[in-house]
Amino acid sequence: MAKKIGRLLALTAVIGAAAGAYYYYKSKDDSLEDFEDDVNDDLEDFLKTETDSDGKREYVPLNFSKETVEEAKETIKKAGESVEDAVADTMHNIADSDDKTENFQFDDSDENK
Repeated sequence: MAKKIGRLLALTAVIGAAAGAYYYYKSKDDSLEDFEDDVNDDLEDFLKTETDSDGKREYVPLNFSKETVEEAKETIKKAGESVEDAVADTMHNIADSDDKTENFQFDDSDENK
């Protein structure tokens, strides 16, 4: 009797595994088809928008006008000056803080340990 129940359980396990494999295979095929449909739809939309445009594109010019170059030089010069001012202020603040801490002494006695 135990052998028959064991065989029945083994047969049920094999049938369940086969059904699971079949379900996985079918769902994999369906999702692959859905993916292909999505890719094709996206490609069609992309091609449609490309052909609908008037064909005029703007490119970044490689040759700049003299006015643009002068504006860029002025902007860079102003940025450099503001950086110089910030560094000078920082150095001044550091020098002031060094003056304030010059007379500070650390207590190296054993009482604080």
